[in-house]
Amino acid sequence: MKKILFLGAAKFQCPGIIYANKVGYDTVTLDNIPENPGHKISTRSYTDISTTDKPKVLQVAKKESISAVVSFGSDVAVGTQSYLCEKLTLSGLSEKTANILTNKKTFREFLENNNLQRKIIHKSFNESSIDKVRSSLNFDKEYIIKPVDSSGSKGVYHVSSAAEFIKLAEKTLSFSMSGEAIVEEFIQKNGNQICGDGYFVDGKIVYICFGDGLFYSADISLAPYAEVFPSSHSHKDLMLLREKLERILVKSGFEIGVFNFDAIFDLKGDPFIIEVGPRPGGNFIPVAIKHHSGVDMSMLAVESALGNKVEVEENTNDVILSYMIHRLGNKSVDLEKIKRICGDNLLEINIYNNNNEPTRFGNARDVLGNLILKFETRRAVDDFIRKMNKEVVL
Repeated sequence: MKKILFLGAAKFQCPGIIYANKVGYDTVTLDNIPENPGHKISTRSYTDISTTDKPKVLQVAKKESISAVVSFGSDVAVGTQSYLCEKLTLSGLSEKTANILTNKKTFREFLENNNLQRKIIHKSFNESSIDKVRSSLNFDKEYIIKPVDSSGSKGVYHVSSAAEFIKLAEKTLSFSMSGEAIVEEFIQKNGNQICGDGYFVDGKIVYICFGDGLFYSADISLAPYAEVFPSSHSHKDLMLLREKLERILVKSGFEIGVFNFDAIFDLKGDPFIIEVGPRPGGNFIPVAIKHHSGVDMSMLAVESALGNKVEVEENTNDVILSYMIHRLGNKSVDLEKIKRICGDNLLEINIYNNNNEPTRFGNARDVLGNLILKFETRRAVDDFIRKMNKEVVL
């Protein structure tokens, strides 16, 4: 029997475990959060080991004689995944490819060194070099600062002055596992930011699903509060983006699997890649895509980890919204009211913060849970969001 090790057992990581159980694979979950729901549905679980503790995770992998290792929805465990793949000669990422695609400093350098994207101002810094980097920046421009190795938009801030940079730099560094962050030029976008997942095999993107990431203004949050599928951008523009993503994946050494991405079109209309993650997306993006197109990214991720190539059949239909339950104002979050607002549009509700009082929305940690909804039109999505803002969020 094939045995799959899942690095992480949070709610958004459960669809992969559920799929593996359904087809008869042995499932092993590992992280250091015993209450995570994935541990309750796996064959075996390890609940006292960090997914970033490579030596201990390797011990478990050897003990369990795993056939494959999977990381879902976050870059945090991707380094451990690639480490296991190389140590145990498993199908999957090399450590070199994982570092290119998950370290934000390395990724920017990789894009520029291979002429894959136009150069922008970017500098890395640690605690001892904050002042030096600050003095080298021209604040006639705006910048984004972010940890080189975090996820969920944690520690990501928009800065437009030297004072803001100094104020927020240490906060950004506090979210970095390596104690390193990057400051990079803020690129103005044309239209909505684009997000989604794709499936790559044999040097080609064989399937990709484009959506729009929905954001508040930069002074509120740089994390998306929702994603909607399909994207509002033109087919022609999205095919340009697809071609660019394919070139990046080929050059990075990515061989097979599901990838997640965030991108924009700049004011000249050129695609600009923000990030590419060598794993399925967070925020329940794979679930939204499955409802939208019928393509199961969780299944593709598991089968790819085993080295299996899968034929993809797409059946696009409804407009699907993945919405993070959050607040900006002082109202308590009323789930019954939310359900009434959703009505028949609600497909799934996933609650994973049981205190029922999320903090003011800033990143992926500041939410109560997730809604998956279907609509006939994009206008209906906009109407729903306006109603949520009026009655729940503000």
